Amino acid sequence: MKSQIERRMTTVGKCLNSSKTALTTTMIVVACISFTGCGKQLAKWDMDKAEKLIHQAMLWNAPKYDQSKSSFEAANSALKNAQQAYSGDDADGAKAQAKEAVASAKSALESATAQFAADEVDAAKKSMEVARANDGPMENQPLFDRAEKASLDMDTAYSKQKFEKTIKISAEIQNDVVILMAAKKAAADTRLAELKDLRDSLDKAKASVYNATALNLLDEQIVKYTNAVVKERQYKKAFADMTATVTQTHEAIAETKKRNCEDLLQQAQKSMDEAIENEANLFARENLTTCQNLMTETLAAFWDKQYDTAITSAEKLRGDAQRLVYESRIESARDKIAKANTQKAKFEDEKIEKYIPGRISSVTEMIKKSEDLFANNEFQSAKLTANDALAELARMDEAFNDLAFNEIEKATAVEAIAKKTYSRMNEVFSNDQLWASAEARRLINEANLGARLDEAEKMLSGATQAREIKKYSKAIEDGKLASTQAAKVEDDTYGVTARYTLLRVQNELSVLERQQAIALAPVQVSEINKMIVNTQALLDQKQTRNAVEAAACARSYIENIKQEMIRKTNVEQNRSEHMVNRLVTGDIYDGTPGGSDTNRYDSMLGGGLDVPGVPVTNAVPAAATTNNPLSENVSGKSYEKPTEGAPFVVQQTQPAQEDQSTTVRGLWGQVDALINDEIRIQHVRKYYPASIADAKTAIQESQRKLEAQDYAGAYEAAVRAQRTVLEAESKASRKAAQTNLSNARNKMNMAKSAGSQMFAPAAMNEAANLISEAQKMINAGNNVQAYEVSQRAVEAAEKARNYNVVKARETGALALRYGGNMSQHPLLTDSQINADLAEGLLKSSRPECRLEGQEVAKLAVYQSQLALDHARDWTFQERIDNLYKALNNATSAGANWFNPVEVKRLVEELHDARCEYNTRNFDAVEIKLNDIEASLARVIETTPQILEQNLSQQTDRLNALLDAGAESYSAQAIDDAKSFMNNSVIDFRNKSYGSSYNGMRKAIEKVDEVELTMQEQVYFDAVTEIFDQLDDAFVRFTNVIETGPAFLKRLVASPTGARASISLSGRMNPNEYFDTINNIYLRTIHLAPPKGKEGMHEQVVKCVQYARTSAMNFQKLYVMDQFDGVGADDVIDTAYDQLNKAKRLRAELQFRSIDAEARKQVFKADKIVNY
Repeated sequence: MKSQIERRMTTVGKCLNSSKTALTTTMIVVACISFTGCGKQLAKWDMDKAEKLIHQAMLWNAPKYDQSKSSFEAANSALKNAQQAYSGDDADGAKAQAKEAVASAKSALESATAQFAADEVDAAKKSMEVARANDGPMENQPLFDRAEKASLDMDTAYSKQKFEKTIKISAEIQNDVVILMAAKKAAADTRLAELKDLRDSLDKAKASVYNATALNLLDEQIVKYTNAVVKERQYKKAFADMTATVTQTHEAIAETKKRNCEDLLQQAQKSMDEAIENEANLFARENLTTCQNLMTETLAAFWDKQYDTAITSAEKLRGDAQRLVYESRIESARDKIAKANTQKAKFEDEKIEKYIPGRISSVTEMIKKSEDLFANNEFQSAKLTANDALAELARMDEAFNDLAFNEIEKATAVEAIAKKTYSRMNEVFSNDQLWASAEARRLINEANLGARLDEAEKMLSGATQAREIKKYSKAIEDGKLASTQAAKVEDDTYGVTARYTLLRVQNELSVLERQQAIALAPVQVSEINKMIVNTQALLDQKQTRNAVEAAACARSYIENIKQEMIRKTNVEQNRSEHMVNRLVTGDIYDGTPGGSDTNRYDSMLGGGLDVPGVPVTNAVPAAATTNNPLSENVSGKSYEKPTEGAPFVVQQTQPAQEDQSTTVRGLWGQVDALINDEIRIQHVRKYYPASIADAKTAIQESQRKLEAQDYAGAYEAAVRAQRTVLEAESKASRKAAQTNLSNARNKMNMAKSAGSQMFAPAAMNEAANLISEAQKMINAGNNVQAYEVSQRAVEAAEKARNYNVVKARETGALALRYGGNMSQHPLLTDSQINADLAEGLLKSSRPECRLEGQEVAKLAVYQSQLALDHARDWTFQERIDNLYKALNNATSAGANWFNPVEVKRLVEELHDARCEYNTRNFDAVEIKLNDIEASLARVIETTPQILEQNLSQQTDRLNALLDAGAESYSAQAIDDAKSFMNNSVIDFRNKSYGSSYNGMRKAIEKVDEVELTMQEQVYFDAVTEIFDQLDDAFVRFTNVIETGPAFLKRLVASPTGARASISLSGRMNPNEYFDTINNIYLRTIHLAPPKGKEGMHEQVVKCVQYARTSAMNFQKLYVMDQFDGVGADDVIDTAYDQLNKAKRLRAELQFRSIDAEARKQVFKADKIVNY
């Protein structure tokens, strides 16, 4: 194979020979043509010459160089044209084109010769560099020296532009280098071929599978080394690198074989493991042993790195292991199917379908499917299906076992409960036995229940044993029988317990009923009778558990009856004791320390009172009279208050008297009325003191009987104590009532003799009626009420006798309240003196004195009434004077300046009060005066606060305006406001309230002025911003506006006379223009003008409205096809007309308003501080 240098040398030789041949040929052809003179031959000669020159130029790479490329292409083109003309017998044309081709070819050849020579010089130098890099002197020193000398000659020739010589010497140098590097090149080629052979070996070792990285790396290195040997000719370096790569490749081949062997061994081991899982040790033990031995041999070769041997052995082992898997699958599947059938048959014998329905059929289907798969040689699927069947059978076995276990557990729990119930029954009746006959029957029932319970325990033991040997159906059935037996025993135990408990309750209830339980605890007795009936009904309905609970409740409720009887007895004992203590000591049980506050005699009678016939005893609390821990302290308050009759009407109380004397609740009312009435207690002490000792004796008797559990006797003795005292009190009240009636009649006679019938007829009639009523009540036996009515009769008679005296004293007291002691003291004193004198005269036993006393009393009434009128007038005038003084003080304090509305209202109210007043409506006018006083005090108090509030408000306003920048254009007004406020404060402190008020008013005006100026500036800024945005919209829509109405009319006109829609584009289209103007319009109409600028704001809105109307008409350019000619022209004219109006109005507003209000910057004012 020739190298590139050899090819270049051949090309140079051909070029030199062609030059000589072409010259010789040219001379011969010229000679021939000169003799023949044939034009066609001359053309042929020029064409051949051109062709040879083109060929020579091509050999010297003329098409490659930019200097000769165009000439070379022109030569080729001229040659083709000459050949076409020559073929068309156009000798002259062919000759002309041929000459042109010759000239272009010569030009191309001359241009390419220098460049080609330069390339050859570079190639020769590169060859010398290759020789030096690959130790050329060491290979052949003379040849290397010759090449070195030739290299110098080449440089000399090239410098003298002897290009053909240069090209020749370059070819010789390159040829010498080829000869010099032949041995190095051969060694490198040999190593490269070896490396390629190793690459084939690596590929055969399945490196693409097990060592793809090494294979890819080797491919890259082979390409690299091929390039280094063939193109770069780095033989020495490439040989060294390839030698190292050969060693690495051998290692890669070994590693690849190792990985291949490992993979084969893993596959074989996996197959063997699968075979073992398929129980090959049972069904194919010999083949399994053979595979295991072969595995050991293969591993030995593998560890000895005999990979070829190991791979061969591993491939055989893999095949044997796969056959072992197949064989074990067959036998394993066959065994699994047999086991499934066996277990299924066992469950069918156990009648599992009865306990776990529907599951055995699914197992049968799985076994049938497994057998079908086995028959079709699908052994693995058959095995898996059989395994599923076995798994389902295992789950069924577990479920069957769980059923038996649950049934046994259930029976165990029921049996344990039955035992517990049985034991509890024995405990209940062991401590509290019934009478002999009943106890004997109970013991017989108890023995029967125990025997049945032992039988249930034996059944439960048999069920447990059957489960242990997996006789699940027997275990379940025995467990159910044991559970049923135990439950029946438990139920019967409850029934026996409930029945005999009920007998005990009925016996205890009979004992209590003989002790008046029905009377003392009727609700509880009724309730326990219901419980007994309910318990018996539950027993009849076989609801024994509920019956036991009901019987237990009934037995515990017996104690409630006893407690209720004890409680009621204690209540009556406590009530009796409290009544006796009240009669003896006078203490009233109403929470008032020191006794009752019913009348003024309690303090005298509340201490120890010696009652004739009764020994003096210390007061004992009601709760301390009994040792019974269940006794309750009773408040002693009545539960039902006794009904009182209407005044002057006889109350028919004979039936009620009988009820009160026979019922406990009637006694309660009477006792409560007695112990809360000190007068009735005094009557008992005064008239029947021995009844108190009798009541104490009855109470002691009640306590003794209660301790002996004689509830009826204890209760009756406690009630008897109350009846004893009440009977005595009734007799005492009768005597007291008769005494009052005698006294009342005497007072009536004295009143009649004093002429009271004329002045107090109503009181006289009332006293007479009350006397009559009291007498009737005494006759009817209502002694207590008779005493009360008689007492009222005495009071009425006394009132009738002293009617004018009482009236004079009451009127004098009222006059004293209105200041009569200061306004009419002598007259008021005389009225009271006359009233006292009249009272004494009215008490006289002489009729003429009583008549004179009545006249004196009349005079006292007249004097007291006159004193009352004078007192009211004097009080009213004094209050009016004081109010006017206070109003003057408020006015002096500046109220008329800072609170004028309130002051005016108070003056008007004072005037109205003076006009409305007379002595008879003093109270109504007094209410108005109170309101005026309160309002006046509020005015005096709040006047300084009004000034302070105004100062604070104006200061806050000024500070806010300063923060907003008001000092830039209203500094003087701000300073003035500060001065006015400071002066206002100073004047107020100096009590110059008018000046203070005027200063504050001026300060407010200045603040208003600053605020208005600020609002105007803000408004002008907003309007300026709106106009700027409007101008910006005009500018951005200029491309449409500047077209003019005439041009737009021509655009929308069509040849048919109709109007066409147009769409104009630019910085802003008509839709965008309208949206912008519309947004400006919305902001403008929501802009609030300051005070006084409403007219200017209307002009601003009108300006924007013009622009908006114009924008709306420009927007209609999109729908011009919907208008006729006149309508379209009107739209365009309106758009421009409204636009011009907007611009004119905008300029006018800018000139007249905005520019005229230009800001004037001043020095900033100091910030106002709060006072």
